[in-house]
Formats: sequence, C-alpha cells, structure tokens
Amino acid sequence: MRDCKKNTSIVYVLNFKSKEKVVDGSGNYTGEETITYDDPQAFRGNVSGAKGNSQVDVFGTDIKYDKVIVITRDKFDKLKIDENSVFFIDKEPTYDTVITTSPLYNYHVSRIAKTLNEVAIAVKEV
Repeated sequence: MRDCKKNTSIVYVLNFKSKEKVVDGSGNYTGEETITYDDPQAFRGNVSGAKGNSQVDVFGTDIKYDKVIVITRDKFDKLKIDENSVFFIDKEPTYDTVITTSPLYNYHVSRIAKTLNEVAIAVKEV
C-alpha cells in the first residue's frame, strides 16, 4: 500500500559524477576541488513526514536522519542511488550560478536499507 500513487511525492535525485580541480583564470590549480553530479532524475517515492519510531528500528538508533524515502527495488536499481547521491525534496532542482553551477540540494543520503521488494533511504537535511 505504500506504493499507491496518491501516497507518493515527486523527488529529484542527482548521482555523484566526479571531483574536479578548480583552476583560476590563468589555468593554475587553486587547491580546491568541486564535486560534479549527473543531471537530475525525477521519480515518485513515499517520503515520510519526519523521523519517527517506526523508521528508527529500520536503521538503528545511532543514525541521524530527517526523512525516509521508500521506493521499489527495481526503481532503486534503475536510478543507481548510492551513499553519494543527493536529493531535492519538496522543491525543484536549483543551481548556484554565481561562482560555479553547483546544485543547491536540500537532502543527502544517511543510510540505505534494502529488502527483497523495497528500499528505504534515510536522508538528512543539509
């Protein structure tokens, strides 16, 4: 019943692509690195309202997370979500265009729990 369409929300995921060295206008390495992500992929998943007792048992009591996204296993495998993925939950993808084009995501992965049919992704607000 969790996967009923009326119980799901649209979520955008960006998967880690690479770390790139930052260079100045002269082409010199500045000593900084920037993280790049793939293009956002939209999907529908059951997003919990907030952290609660029923989700605490899934991940244990030491993990810090704010929400849980529950999706089917085949959707998880298709999206290739991992511990380095970031999410836009309750907002459209936006980017910081002042210095670089880095995404202004609002959640990142804390832990992933897989079962035979579903995957629960614990996410922490940035």
